[in-house]
Amino acid sequence: MDSHLNDNNCIIGKKCGTITVSIYKETNSGSPIFYVKSDTEEFVAVSEIIEDTLAMY
Repeated sequence: MDSHLNDNNCIIGKKCGTITVSIYKETNSGSPIFYVKSDTEEFVAVSEIIEDTLAMY
């Protein structure tokens, strides 16, 4: 069991932020375009890691 989940698989702890990934299709090529946004400066580095990983897709 993960330390952040209780027996009912509910998250226990305080939410610190949200990272949103939106996916678009490039009009001409149909290639995916990913837009990653963090709602707090504290997790911008995590957003950048997600962006870099998706750029390899």
